[in-house]
Amino acid sequence: MKLSLQSHELRTPLSACFGLLGLLAETPLDQEQQDFVQTARSSCELLLDIIDSLLDYSKLEAGQLKLFHSSAPTEDAAADCLELLTPLAVGKGLELSYNSASESPPAVCVRPTDRSVSSQSLPRSR
Repeated sequence: MKLSLQSHELRTPLSACFGLLGLLAETPLDQEQQDFVQTARSSCELLLDIIDSLLDYSKLEAGQLKLFHSSAPTEDAAADCLELLTPLAVGKGLELSYNSASESPPAVCVRPTDRSVSSQSLPRSR
């Protein structure tokens, strides 16, 4: 089975989960439930991006990949990673945090995407 067909088999149910989480987010939820839904939606977005990357690999093999440059604020990228990993850390009794050094670059290169995890990331605290 070709990679593009396999990605369709993954993308369809994942997109359905993403849509259902969007509907759930519009119902009355307490703050903790809203956080859970947002983390689940961010994880769906990340998985869809992974599927896109697999398709890009398929295009690369076929010589049809076009590369684009995009950047995101370093602090947003770090906060997005922290948001996705925190539930795993808490489950293991760990606490995650990050510090931004003054010599850190203001932005990092990222894969361009239609979905934006950064637009819904954790509040910034130091």
